[in-house]
Formats: sequence, C-alpha cells, structure tokens
Amino acid sequence: MEAVWAKSPEAAAIHPFSRAPLSGWNAVRSSYVETFARFKDVSVSANEAHVAMNGNTAWVVSTETLRGHRPNGEAFTATSMSTNIFQKQGDRWLMVLHHAAGVPQ
Repeated sequence: MEAVWAKSPEAAAIHPFSRAPLSGWNAVRSSYVETFARFKDVSVSANEAHVAMNGNTAWVVSTETLRGHRPNGEAFTATSMSTNIFQKQGDRWLMVLHHAAGVPQ
C-alpha cells in the first residue's frame, strides 16, 4: 500500500469497518498495518471499475474483493463498494482517498 499512497496530511480513508474517517498518511498507514496483521495472503482486486480524470485528479469507482486467510487458516472473502481518488504528483498517480462500504447482504 505504501507504493500507491501519497504520504501527505491530506490522505484519508474510510474502511467498511471504520468508526471514523482516518486523516493523514500515518493514520491511513496504521489502518492497513492493523488490517494486514489480521490476515495472511491478502489480495485486493477491483471489479467493474469506472475510471474518470480531470486534470491532475482521477477517481476509480468499483467493487473491491478482499481475499485472504485468517490466522487459523480459514479462507476469508469480503466485497465492498469503493471510491479511490488519485492525484498526479510528478510522474506518478498516488491515492489520496479510499472510501469503502460493505455491500448489503
């Protein structure tokens, strides 16, 4: 995740399990460290992605599927609806916002 995120105070995330928005790269990074510590072999894939761009800002709206294994070996899959916003910084597109919400069952 460190490779795709802007390391800035403006970085923000709202995860499906969040109780409040996370602001700043340090808080966002900590949330991923905590999440990945709860699972093994974690992967995230975007499905049905819709991409738009305006100047140095781009956004991707999609469903995301998180797959992995719990520490006891049990397989885990979760799907969320997400919005990811990127800013072009130099020659790289870096994420500045991730907002995901669980898909109603």
